[in-house]
Amino acid sequence: MKPLIVCKQTTVQDKKMNKTSPLNIGILGTGHIGKTLARKLAAAGHNVKVANSRGPETIEADTLETGALPVKAEQTVSEVDVLILSIPLMRIPEISQLIRDLPSDVIVADTSNYYPHRDQQIDAMEGCQVESQWVEEQLGRPVIKAWNAIGSGSFAA
Repeated sequence: MKPLIVCKQTTVQDKKMNKTSPLNIGILGTGHIGKTLARKLAAAGHNVKVANSRGPETIEADTLETGALPVKAEQTVSEVDVLILSIPLMRIPEISQLIRDLPSDVIVADTSNYYPHRDQQIDAMEGCQVESQWVEEQLGRPVIKAWNAIGSGSFAA
């Protein structure tokens, strides 16, 4: 079996990608990227749960129109194959307790980028630490970066 992801000598085997059934995907964040992912992944037939920091009742209807389910953040991380973090980088430490107990075979993808004017200054990154490494340290597990190099307008098209 070929490795799917290699991060810091940690290998996540491609166990889930060989199955033909839909993936169970949790998405934390309903901004432009999180919303687009919820819509597109649910439309592709995956089981998608989505949460934001304000509660499931505040998730916009168009985010859910292709079948994503609005849930609380705690529910988003349960029984998932993939967890997508689509929140501002400065909020990553706030969700670390949700993430720490995920099974090791759950893939965690982070869509964030560091914007000092929005995220406040993060000294480690000002000192040239790579974002992904900082996120891994905050969460205590490997992560992959995805969907963070495309504008939300292009991505939604």
